[in-house]
Amino acid sequence: MRKRSRESFWLIALIFLAGAAMVGIAYNLTKLNTPEDTPRYVTYSRHDRGVKAMTRLLEANGYQVKPFNLTFKSLPDDADMLIVFPANVEALFFNRGRWTAEDSDWLYDWVGKGGQLMVLEGDERLDELNPVYDVGNPVGARLTKPGDWKAKPTLPLPYLEGIKEVSGKDAGWRLEPQGDYWVPLLHDARGTIIALRELEFGVIIESIDADLFTNKHLRDADNARLLLALVREQLAPNSVIYIDDAGQGDLREDKEGNFWRGVAAGGKLAFFHLMLLTAVVMYSVGKRFGLPRPSRIRMPAMGEYISAMAQLYQNAQAAHVALDVIVDEVRRKQCRRAGLPAGATLLQLIHALPPDSPLHDTLERAHRALQNPNLSEQEALQIAQSLTELRV
Repeated sequence: MRKRSRESFWLIALIFLAGAAMVGIAYNLTKLNTPEDTPRYVTYSRHDRGVKAMTRLLEANGYQVKPFNLTFKSLPDDADMLIVFPANVEALFFNRGRWTAEDSDWLYDWVGKGGQLMVLEGDERLDELNPVYDVGNPVGARLTKPGDWKAKPTLPLPYLEGIKEVSGKDAGWRLEPQGDYWVPLLHDARGTIIALRELEFGVIIESIDADLFTNKHLRDADNARLLLALVREQLAPNSVIYIDDAGQGDLREDKEGNFWRGVAAGGKLAFFHLMLLTAVVMYSVGKRFGLPRPSRIRMPAMGEYISAMAQLYQNAQAAHVALDVIVDEVRRKQCRRAGLPAGATLLQLIHALPPDSPLHDTLERAHRALQNPNLSEQEALQIAQSLTELRV
């Protein structure tokens, strides 16, 4: 019974968790009404973490800004700069297989041939192109609070003139030098915040903070001025800038011949939760309607047997028969214990027992009662109860 209770508890808990997960996913999906309102680094998103303000700022200063929704090796030929934000968990889970080492190698070659790449806080789809972080100051990392770094230009570079302070959130790490052509651009007391790395004929701009140029933080301090300074230094007017949205869950995939690719990320999540709920229901049905489990055979105690027989024959008004059956059962059991033959009489058993034992007196009383033709039900019941109390 305890085992079944434990199984029922865990089954109910599993059903509850599956239901809660489905309700949570459904609630979150209802909030994601349009791509423009999604809390991700998407080109035209109005959310705090969107980059619509950055897009408008670049367009207002003469640059062509386009969203990029494919894998890296599909970057168009007219691209002069690619800005990569970190991909979220949803994109990595559903679309990770679409970005391969070939994409990373292609992008590496593209930068080497003169492409301009801006990597903000790193991306798990990239390898060599990711910023290298210095986490050698664990005390400072533990004391760091989000949003508390304020950086200043490291070198008196002409295009950084007029930028006094840039602010953003702090994840507890700083950039580490890479190679001979690594130039720190901004720093605070703990290290480098933004750096520039040359790769053959191209340039990689690295940052520890992806929220630096989002809608929420672009107007903080001199953040917007820094963005324009970095872009103007690397690109000519009317250049084409692509902002990578592919990692944010709105990847435009080829739907021909593959239904699963055409399903939105929310639909895939709902499908997986439906499969989980189906598995739970099938498990529950199998437990309730499966093959019967054999119950363990329980041997009743002698006292239970005597009480049941006494009650049975009392109801049938057969005191002699009831007492005879009960005494005969006791006789056979005690004969085995005393080493007497199974056919030994009740008198032989009585003589074999110690005269001062309670069982000797009770059996002797039972023998006299069986010889009494006027045996009452009350007396027979008292003798049966006495045998029960002796736990024979």
